[in-house]
Amino acid sequence: MMLQHRLSFKTKLDNIGQSVDSIRIDFKASDQRWTALSETVIRIDESTKQAHKRIDKIENKGEI
Repeated sequence: MMLQHRLSFKTKLDNIGQSVDSIRIDFKASDQRWTALSETVIRIDESTKQAHKRIDKIENKGEI
């Protein structure tokens, strides 16, 4: 009976370990996606600022 409990306990621990590994993999993939998204937002923000500067120059010249 004691051996059966140990095996059951070990099996449960192994399953928990596999679940933790799976979560780590998912977390790493999510982190990579968030990093890529953040980089995209930074580029869009920079581009928007440049566009506003160009619009401001045109407005100051009285072209609009």
